[in-house]
Amino acid sequence: SSYLLTHRAPAITTMKDLFTIAATLFFFSASSGFGGFVAVANMLMGNSLGSYLSELVSFDSLTVTQMDDILNIADNTTSSDRFDMFETEESKDELRNYLYAEVSASNMEEYTAEMIASITSLGALYPTEQLDLVGFEGPAESNYDGNGNLEFLARIRPRPTNINNNIYTGIWGVTKGEREYALLTSSWGFEIIDVTNPRNPVKVQGVIMSGGHVWRDVATHTTTDDKVYAYVAAQDLNNIRSNLFVFDLSALSGDIDEPNGANSDPIQPGLNGYLDRGQDGLGHTVNVAGGFLFLNAANQNRGCVVFDLSNPMDPNQIFSHRGNGKQCHDSSLWENVNVNGQLKTLWIVSEGSGMAETIFDFTDVKTTLQKPQKELSTTPLQNGIYAHSNALSEDKRFLFQFDENNKGDIYVYDISNVYQPRIINRFQYSEEDTSNAMPHNGHIRGGYLHVAYYEAGLRTFDISNPYEISEVGKIETYRDPQQTGTNVRPIQGNYRGAWNTYVRLSSGNILVSDMFSGLFIVKVNSPYPEPNAPTLSAVRNANNDVILTWNAVPNARAYSVERSIGGQSFVVVAEAEFLTTTSYFDNSVRDANASYKVKAVNGEGTGVSATVESAVLTASPTKAPTNQPTPRPSPLPTPNPTLPPSRAPTPQPSPNPTPLPEDLPIPVPTTSAPTRDVLYSGAFGCLRNNDPQSTDCFPPVFDKERAVNCCQ
Repeated sequence: SSYLLTHRAPAITTMKDLFTIAATLFFFSASSGFGGFVAVANMLMGNSLGSYLSELVSFDSLTVTQMDDILNIADNTTSSDRFDMFETEESKDELRNYLYAEVSASNMEEYTAEMIASITSLGALYPTEQLDLVGFEGPAESNYDGNGNLEFLARIRPRPTNINNNIYTGIWGVTKGEREYALLTSSWGFEIIDVTNPRNPVKVQGVIMSGGHVWRDVATHTTTDDKVYAYVAAQDLNNIRSNLFVFDLSALSGDIDEPNGANSDPIQPGLNGYLDRGQDGLGHTVNVAGGFLFLNAANQNRGCVVFDLSNPMDPNQIFSHRGNGKQCHDSSLWENVNVNGQLKTLWIVSEGSGMAETIFDFTDVKTTLQKPQKELSTTPLQNGIYAHSNALSEDKRFLFQFDENNKGDIYVYDISNVYQPRIINRFQYSEEDTSNAMPHNGHIRGGYLHVAYYEAGLRTFDISNPYEISEVGKIETYRDPQQTGTNVRPIQGNYRGAWNTYVRLSSGNILVSDMFSGLFIVKVNSPYPEPNAPTLSAVRNANNDVILTWNAVPNARAYSVERSIGGQSFVVVAEAEFLTTTSYFDNSVRDANASYKVKAVNGEGTGVSATVESAVLTASPTKAPTNQPTPRPSPLPTPNPTLPPSRAPTPQPSPNPTPLPEDLPIPVPTTSAPTRDVLYSGAFGCLRNNDPQSTDCFPPVFDKERAVNCCQ
C-alpha cells in the first residue's frame, strides 16, 4: 500500500538488544506530501529538542552551555527546531559519552542524564539495579491457535488514510439505552459510529477539526442524570491549532428500533450540540473520570491540566501538574482504592521521560478543587524507558506500566502498599523473540489485559497471576487488516498499527483503533472455563506442622492458600499466594487449630476448595521453636530464561530452620499446566526436576515443601 512505511529500526537479534536499541518513531505530516513521512528517532512527542532542553534549563537541571553542547551533537542540526535528531549510531554514541562525562564530573545529575537518554531513545545509561532483582518474564507464554479467545466482527474506515498521511488515533465507547457507539478520532477530527450491530457498523457523524497530526484523543463523562458528554482534544506535530471540543451526545439514539442513520449528523454546533473550547495543544492524550477532565500534554512546561466538569459544556480549569521529570504523557483516576483501611481516590500519572508513575491522593480534590497536596509515591525508576500510560487491575492492587521506548514493554507493580510500589514482573507479547513490537496503550476488564500493541495488533493477556502472564488471544489489525488469515505486512519494530482499545461496552465487545486500518470491533470469548474447586487435604507431622496438598486443576493459572486461625476470618497467606505448585508447608500454626481453603484462579474466575480443618495434635513431642515466615520478597531471577522457575512469591527462611523428622516423606509438588521447573531438597541435596545429576541451581530460595534453604 502507498501508506506502508519503510523499515527504519535496526533488527533485533538478541533479547539484550531490547536494552540498547534506540527505537525509531514515525510521525506523519501533511506537509510531507502523499505517502511521505517525517522520521523521528526520539520521544519528543512533537516538541523540539531545543524546547525540551530549555525546559530542563528553566528547572535548573541543565545549563545553557550543556543545552548548546547537546544540540551541536545532533545530526545535521542548524536549528533547535529540527526533529531529525540522533539518527546515526555515531551521534548516539557521542551523546552517551557526553552525558557520562558530565555526570562523572558532577556537572549533571544522573537523573537528568537519564531523562535526556529517555527522550532521545538512547536506552539506559545506568541500568536500574532493581530490574536485575526481578526475573524478566520476557515473551509471555501462549498456547492458543488462530486468534485464541478473540473473534473479529467487523472493520470500518470512515475516511481514507492514504491522503496527506492521515491516521486514526483515539477510541472510546458509549452505551446509550439499547444502542452502542464507537467514538473514533483521527487526523481529520472526530467520528461517531453506531456499533449496535457489531458486524455492520454505521458511521453516524463526522466533524472535521484543525490540527491533530499526530495526536487526537477522546473520552466521555456521564452526569448524575445520565447525560453523556464527549471531550475531544489534540496536539499537532506542526503546531497547527488543535483545540478542545465538547459534544453533548443527547441527540444520539438509544432506541434499538430507531437508529440515527448513516451520516445523519444528529449533533449540531451550539450549546446543545458541540462547542470549540480552545485549550490549544493540550490533548496529547485525554482522560475523563470522577467528574474531572484530564488533558495530558506530554510536556514538562504544560504537563497535565485538570478541569472540573460541574458544568459539562464549559470545563473549568482547576490546576496543572508539571515540572522537572513531570512530563505527564498520560494519567488515570481510580476511585475506592483501599489505602490502609480507608477508601481513597488515586491519580496515577505516567511521566514520560521521567521514567516512572507518580501516585497522588486525589480524594479531597472534589471538594477543594485544588491540586492534591499528597504525592503518595512514585514507582521505582526504570532507567531508559518512556513511561507512556498505565492501567490498574480490577482489585486495584497491580499497576501495569506501558513503555514506549522498547526496553521491556510492560512492567507490573504491586501497589498494595501504595507508599512503596514494588516491581514484580515485566513481560512482552508472545512473539517478541522473533518479531520485535512495542505496546502503546492497554486496558483491563476482569482478569484480562487488552493491549494495542502497534504492529502486533490487539493482544490479550490473562493477568490473573501477575507473576506469570499468559497471552490468550490476538487480532492482527496491522499485519492482516482484511482478516484473511495471511499476514501481508511484517513486524519491524516501528510505531504503526494498533493505537488504542476500549473495553467497557455493555456488550463486552472490544473497540480497537489502528492507525491505518481504522476501527475494529472484536468479540471476547472465554479461552477456557473458570477453574474447578481443588480438593484439599491437610495433615500434621510430629512437630504439628501442617502439610497441605491439593489436586492440579485444569487451566488454573495459580493457587492461593487462605487460612483461619482459631475461628477468625480467613486471610490469604502472604507467602502462599500465586503458587504454581500443589502443596504448601505451614510451620507457623504449631500451637493453634487452623482452617484452610485453596483458591484456583484464571482470567475467567476462581474455584475455591471446601474448608479443611487442621487441629493441633494432642500428643506431640517437645516442639522446636516456631519458625515464623518472613514477609514475601520479590521473585528471584533465574539464570536460564528458557526454563523459568515458578513466579510464585516465596519467603526467605530464618538462619536456623527447624529440623524436620527424617521419616517425613519428601512431597514432590505436582505442577499444574503449564508445567514449570520444580526446585526442592532431596537426598542428593538441591535438585532440579528431581535430577540428582543436575548441577544447575537457582539462587537461594525457600523450599516450602521441606522448609529448608535450598541451594544455599
